[in-house]
Amino acid sequence: MESKKTFGAYICRRRKELGLTQREFADKLYVTESAVSKWERGLSYPDITLIRDICAILQVSEHELLTASKDVETRNAETLAKKYLQLLRNVRLMQYILYGGTAAICLICNLAVDHTLSWFWVVLAGELLGASLTLLPVLVPRHKVLWTMGGFTTALELLLLVSCLYSGGGGETGSSWSG
Repeated sequence: MESKKTFGAYICRRRKELGLTQREFADKLYVTESAVSKWERGLSYPDITLIRDICAILQVSEHELLTASKDVETRNAETLAKKYLQLLRNVRLMQYILYGGTAAICLICNLAVDHTLSWFWVVLAGELLGASLTLLPVLVPRHKVLWTMGGFTTALELLLLVSCLYSGGGGETGSSWSG
């Protein structure tokens, strides 16, 4: 009988913490106010089919409801997971700002100094190379290694192409390689 009273007291405490009356709580569960009163006084348990709805309304896990106590470990783990996801979003946003800011500054400087876009393309290709290793693994949902390696290879080839075009093509004619 003691476990029914503990269970009922927990439901009553959570309901009151959320500012719900017995009638409001009962209406949300489509049961009578009398049924809620019996649970809270420890005279009966709710039907097992109501457990999920009770948990949703009281904003507790099933474990917390059935043990009539806060599951501190689970709540801490959930809080840490939320903080970690927020940190990841902030890091990703900072990367966008840094990559975009660097590209914008180089674009403006190249136009201001040379009145054309010349070395800017080398910088942009270099940033794409960095982004392929830092942003791409976070952005793609599946096959991260495949996408990252493909993006890295493509960005590296683009950087080599742009560098070659910027520097005028290639090596000197008549170099020591020709024999």
